[in-house]
This record gives sequence, structure tokens and C-alpha cells, in this order.
Amino acid sequence: AAGSSDALARLSHLTFDLSTLPSVRQAMGPARAAFAALSANNDLVPVRFDGVGGQALRAAKIPPDSLMQMALQLAQWRDQHKLVATYETATTRRFLHGRTETIRSCSIEVAAFVRAMDELGSTGSANARHKVAAPIALAKA
Repeated sequence: AAGSSDALARLSHLTFDLSTLPSVRQAMGPARAAFAALSANNDLVPVRFDGVGGQALRAAKIPPDSLMQMALQLAQWRDQHKLVATYETATTRRFLHGRTETIRSCSIEVAAFVRAMDELGSTGSANARHKVAAPIALAKA
């Protein structure tokens, strides 16, 4: 904290002169168009779910954040029929020399859970219910 004011005093404004970099200027147009196309292809619809709250999930020993991570994995699976590497920020700042760490939410267990949930949604079979319950029981152990 004491040294931070010294560091701020040494900051200086950076000026970028793109007129001297024609290749960068030329790349900006297509980059803007690509970004606009990607943005137009995304939909975000916030949904409020009042059926189960954080307290009920914690009482069931299911962290709310874990539920959201599994929901994201399941949505990705149902939309693209593949799982992708994902990560979530985790902070250890409460510990000595704590910093930001990464939690990887795509694992073999998550893949099994997601596939079982997908099967459960399409068949509702007892076998699918068992496949869904097994990773949950393992995670709670």
C-alpha cells in the first residue's frame, strides 16, 4: 500500500499512432465485422428460478456455484453435443500469499453426469436415474 502511490506517480499515458501501422488499421475492419457477426449470433435470456434457493442447496450439501457449473456443462452438451474445457476463477486471498487460482469444471465425472442427465431427460429410465445419482453421491462423500 505504501509503495503503490510511488508506482502510480511513475505511470504515463501511452499514445498509439495507428497511422504508422497500416496492417493494424487494415485488420481492424474485418475484426469489427467478425465481432459483430459473433455478437449477433448470441442470445442471452436471464431466467429467474425460485424453486430452490442457495440455502436449500447448501442444506443438501450442493454448492450453488457447482449447480450452475453443471447446468452450463449440460447446456453446452445439449447444444453442441460435446464438452469443452472450462474454468472458473477461485481466490485464495484469505490465505498467506493467496492469489487467484483456476477450477476446472470439465472432468470425467462431469462428462458422466452430463451424459446421464441427457439420457434421463430423453428416457427417464431407472438406469439413467442411477447414473445421475452416482456422481452426486460420490461428490457428497
